[in-house]
Amino acid sequence: MKKVILLIAFATVAFSATRISIGELFGSHTCPACRNAHSYLSAFADMFEDSAAVLEFHLDDGLEISGVTSRYLFYDDYYEMGYIPHMFINGENDSSLLYTWMGRMTTDAREESYVGIEVVEHLFESVGFRIYIDDSLAEEAGIESEEDYTIIAVLTRHGVPYEDTVYNWVVSKFYTDPNGEIYTLAPGDTIELGWDFDIEPDWNPALCNFVIYVVGPELPYILNGYELLVFRRDDYDFRTIETITKSLIMVDDTASLSAKMVNFGELEDTYQLSIEEISVPDDWEIVFTEAGVDTSFELPPLDTGTIDISVVANSPGIARFAILFHTEELAERYDTVYYKVAAGIENLIVNDSWTPDSARFIEFFDERDELSFYWQTESDGELPDFSTMGIERIFWYCGEESGSCLSPHHRSQLVNYVTSTNGKLFLSGSGIGRRASSDAAFYRIALGAMYEGIVEDIASVSAIGEIVPFSGWTGSFSGVSYGESVSGFSTFGGITAFEYDDGSPAGIVKESGEARLVYIGFPANSFISHTTFESLIDNAIEFLDEGAYISEKYKSPRNPNISVSPNPFNSSCEIKYSIQAGNISIVDISGREIFNSAVSGVGNILWDTSEQASGIYFVRLKSDDVKMEKKILLIK
Repeated sequence: MKKVILLIAFATVAFSATRISIGELFGSHTCPACRNAHSYLSAFADMFEDSAAVLEFHLDDGLEISGVTSRYLFYDDYYEMGYIPHMFINGENDSSLLYTWMGRMTTDAREESYVGIEVVEHLFESVGFRIYIDDSLAEEAGIESEEDYTIIAVLTRHGVPYEDTVYNWVVSKFYTDPNGEIYTLAPGDTIELGWDFDIEPDWNPALCNFVIYVVGPELPYILNGYELLVFRRDDYDFRTIETITKSLIMVDDTASLSAKMVNFGELEDTYQLSIEEISVPDDWEIVFTEAGVDTSFELPPLDTGTIDISVVANSPGIARFAILFHTEELAERYDTVYYKVAAGIENLIVNDSWTPDSARFIEFFDERDELSFYWQTESDGELPDFSTMGIERIFWYCGEESGSCLSPHHRSQLVNYVTSTNGKLFLSGSGIGRRASSDAAFYRIALGAMYEGIVEDIASVSAIGEIVPFSGWTGSFSGVSYGESVSGFSTFGGITAFEYDDGSPAGIVKESGEARLVYIGFPANSFISHTTFESLIDNAIEFLDEGAYISEKYKSPRNPNISVSPNPFNSSCEIKYSIQAGNISIVDISGREIFNSAVSGVGNILWDTSEQASGIYFVRLKSDDVKMEKKILLIK
């Protein structure tokens, strides 16, 4: 029934046949300008390929076929010839700039033509067309009687290598005389023509196009064309479309996912989708949003079907399930797409690198009796807003090449996780500083880190000082070409805790109330010994859960102090402080606060007064049990 409706529709709308442009480009590999023209068209093919067919006729090189010269000389009767590249768009000479070709082809394609071309039959080995003259449009064009029309059919190929270039649209076969075959047609007439493809054994049908076009009756103008991929799809076939298959939510929330597929066959089919639970918490619910656990629908050829999936998480856990894709006509075929949803997890393990170096992390956490969820940004996409999900610990690693890690969204979430929700973070990678150190809110304030640059030819790393539980830990690298030198920014609580074998700082720890983090400037999973990796992560978990004992040498000083120099001053002054944890503020003589910052440890602040007026100011250092003040004088 669908076929009958389709044919009636063709007959009904034949008077508005859409015209496809035909661009005949003559050139040679030996001609640099011709190669440039081909490169230009290839680079911008997506701008015209839906509305125009390009035919690239090669002259005087190894891709020339018999008949090309004849087609080229055909235009000699109408235009000045003798140069290449030479483009004819719908039979009209176009010697203008390259970028105008695309505009011409797409503009002409929007015009209606009184010559219609339809595919009657497309088989694996052959194709048939119906060509007709619409009487009403022909009358509008002044065509009232029979005229001679020339029909040309060719085969073009894509991806044809020749010397140092790969060519597209190469005319590789004529199915008619190079200048066409003449048919006499009157308004209302219809003819049907067909050809066997007869392609060479080493030609890929998926890279071959059959192009037919109609010239005349006024020569050399082309009235319409049709381009068809030689490769023919099976009558019944389908493809699943890649979608997001992983989700992280809070308990009592709903994850919204989808299943997508395309009817890749030539005919309509009925598709059936069902949910197959693999391991799902008992009180969770997984359904197709509009249809329960099973659904079916019809899809015309090349149409896409999308079904929404709802996953309700009523308790902490991880749900693993699959969507089965089936069709009535392909009874033995079942395609499967796997999904995973987590809620209320304890550990989030994030591989934020294109290198799939996750085996050690996954193995480590699989052996722990905790709810852990793995996420790879390269395949799973960007994480949702995770900072307020109550995740106990986050282990975030970026591999050795971290050029694309830590997106702005992820950085902002980590800042909130560490500074506002008492989060516990382990961060590792040898490209983080280069990428993110300019983000002060993330790198200096949240992490408490200072980026010192690249360190090459590193062989090992060790914990320094008496920062328990890391004291005494050491490890040797395998295949690591460089790391990043990272030291603690004491102003914001960072303490240098690791160093490379050359003595440069390699990582930090930070405690701020219940919030704790470990940040190392090298890939944590690149040690020679698996035991070294495990002991590092074990120590990190102990630190994140319980904090650290830090010897007096590395702790913030117990005797608070504040000093300012020079004083008086005329442009800037340095404020030095020492305090376990507190706050520094600067106020003017009226009591208006000019500056305020949380501080800890021993550090300094450079106050730039370029926007302040001369006068007396007060620098105040405060904590729960400390209150100190210095009077300073600004003279300009």
